[in-house]
Amino acid sequence: MTNSRLTSLRRDKRNGILGSTIPILVFLLSMFCVTQNTWAQCAPVCKHVQVSLDQNCEATIRTGTILDSSGCMNGDFIVELFYDQALTMPVPTSPVIGRSELGQIVARVRDQISGNSCWSFIQVEDKLGPTLICTDDTVGCFDTPSFPPPVATDNCFNPSEIDIDIIGVVDSLIECDPQFLKKSIVTFLATDGSGMTAQCDRTFFVERIDTSLIEFPDDRTTLNMMELSCDIDYDLDNDGVLDWELVGFVTYDGDTLAPGNYPECRVTVSFEDTDFGTINCRRKLMRVWTV
Repeated sequence: MTNSRLTSLRRDKRNGILGSTIPILVFLLSMFCVTQNTWAQCAPVCKHVQVSLDQNCEATIRTGTILDSSGCMNGDFIVELFYDQALTMPVPTSPVIGRSELGQIVARVRDQISGNSCWSFIQVEDKLGPTLICTDDTVGCFDTPSFPPPVATDNCFNPSEIDIDIIGVVDSLIECDPQFLKKSIVTFLATDGSGMTAQCDRTFFVERIDTSLIEFPDDRTTLNMMELSCDIDYDLDNDGVLDWELVGFVTYDGDTLAPGNYPECRVTVSFEDTDFGTINCRRKLMRVWTV
């Protein structure tokens, strides 16, 4: 009887051990299967997007920017940006982008828990045009029509990289004004490196010529030792008139004022010669300049 009880006790112990082990194994297997199933269901979906750079020429790509949907419960996502679809050339400032990323780049959203990921294209654009500061200014009539451009700034490009063109000029004459000849309203068009544009109108008051800045050529006489030698063949025009560049010309503020019309200043420059012939072995010519 003693042996019989011992045998029965061992069976009970064995049964007890087996009875407690089976539920534990089933529980562990169930936990493992549920985890594997959760990871399998974690399939993020990305979407192609367009992103515009801000006034600082920057943008931050966040998970919500490109993640369309996700079955990853409690997922821990990160955004990684690349220049190539093979994902071998990362953007060094990721997830922040700027001027260097203008165009198309590739974004990948990855769940750091499951390792699952998706990718998409991002079209990076600069949609902000230049900013122009157009203030009134004064210019001399001889400086027109090359009006000085306005100050231009841009969110992504340096001032030297902005093209500024004149696309229109409207002139209004100012009669009987001792200082100004006319008013010109000039329309400027600025274009940045992204092709974005801006324009503005700038008013210029055009000054009349300052007659005190006009200088006439000196006499060419023996008295001032500037006479012309009779032994030299001087250039003559078709009418036999001495070349004005050779014997002297009018200047305005140090610049040559050749004979002709200057409509921008409403000025005409001309000369007329009077030949007195030969007197005391000298030929005398008087040239009268008129401005």
